[in-house]
Amino acid sequence: MKKAMTVLLSCAMLFAFTGCGAKDATTGQSDQPAASQNEVPGLFHKAESNGIEIVLKASKIKQKPNEELTVQAQIRNTTDKTLFVQTTNGCDPGVRISIPTTSGQFVPVQDGEPQMCTEVMGVKELKPNQTIMNTVKLQPQDIKPGTYDIVATVNLTSMDHGMMNTEPPKVIETKAQITIVE
Repeated sequence: MKKAMTVLLSCAMLFAFTGCGAKDATTGQSDQPAASQNEVPGLFHKAESNGIEIVLKASKIKQKPNEELTVQAQIRNTTDKTLFVQTTNGCDPGVRISIPTTSGQFVPVQDGEPQMCTEVMGVKELKPNQTIMNTVKLQPQDIKPGTYDIVATVNLTSMDHGMMNTEPPKVIETKAQITIVE
């Protein structure tokens, strides 16, 4: 028992002094890159509105201007009824990710062959507790050091006899910040 307690205390001291796996106090996000290409690290930002839970994750919350950034937005229907998400084309998963800037841009990194997206607008069903996820890789170009908002947007629409309603969609948006450092 005494030996187990000594090992436990030693591990706690090692963690406290080395800062291994240090996380941002506000977001709980690690400042280390993801362990694998498919994994986007822990919670970055979580919000809920109108029956939609949005979780935003990023490969890093602090990065250098030339480092590729992976961002993941996940939406989940928290109601007991089917919701309808408006899409802009056949390739739109229903949750869009953007990082607005006043100078430079975050350019999407293409994985594999380009997709042909011909459908102009569409609607996706989001059944109770169903999740839709969108992961994008972005390469900063001419981005200056500073703080930038990652924006996840979902357009909820209603359905009327199988046709899209003529009312404008309800826009649900959440933001989280990343910092570009020199």
